[in-house]
Amino acid sequence: MNTKLTLGEKLKDLRNKRDGKLTLDDVYEATGISKSTLQRLEGDEDIRVGYQDIETLARYYDVSADYLFGLTDLQQHRNTEIDKLRLSEEAIAVLKSGMLNNRLISEFIAHEDFPQFWKNFDNGDISQAQAAEAIARLEGCSSEQASGMIDYVRSLYNEFPDTVELIKELHGEGYRLYVLSNMPREFYNYIKSFPVFGYFDGVVISSIEKMSKPDPQFFRLLLDRYDLDAGETLFVDDKIMNIQAAQQLGIQACLFDAAGNGCENVRSVLGQIGDYMSEMM
Repeated sequence: MNTKLTLGEKLKDLRNKRDGKLTLDDVYEATGISKSTLQRLEGDEDIRVGYQDIETLARYYDVSADYLFGLTDLQQHRNTEIDKLRLSEEAIAVLKSGMLNNRLISEFIAHEDFPQFWKNFDNGDISQAQAAEAIARLEGCSSEQASGMIDYVRSLYNEFPDTVELIKELHGEGYRLYVLSNMPREFYNYIKSFPVFGYFDGVVISSIEKMSKPDPQFFRLLLDRYDLDAGETLFVDDKIMNIQAAQQLGIQACLFDAAGNGCENVRSVLGQIGDYMSEMM
């Protein structure tokens, strides 16, 4: 679990990470704040901190003054519209309720080991119970807290109205639709009863197959199992590395921007493909 840094520790950390470890002389030259003041600030000495100096240092290090003063843990405090985060009503309610330690969740998903850990979970290499034990060790929290974090992440998997509308629309137009998803088995068991799954012709899940995107074998498994032609298949995903993996196999691909006009982009790409096919006939 992360320890709360003092003002001095934050300033020293920012200086050491900036442009190949700056010296105090470098900061003085750039900001005009005297070296002795900088030394006392970084040493957490009992001095009166001038807000103007903190503002100057915040601009120089590209962080917020609130972060330096300890009012937020976010270096660059931004307000993001809730709908762009694609959170379900249930997930928002849990975050606001205080039932979970939100800081603990933030620390976990930002942890350097998180990507590999979640890949193991996605691939079915570990169960949810084992995942909770690993998180508890990693974050120094209880197994109950860790299990609650996983349940919260699972609650983020939801039916989003615009996406459901698109899926229904494509199904109605006669497109064959398939799911190729990186997902823990417990998560799939949770969402497979969602009505939207009734519109898909096939489903391939990483934790069941013991492989995941962007592994080329995972894509080939989908193509082979459902007798799909790569050149006549459009793959839609929100991660560029998965898009590139699909394209390398000759699959047409469309990057889905969940926070933007993802559904409209899919419609546009399909329209362009349709126009192209018409010209070829």
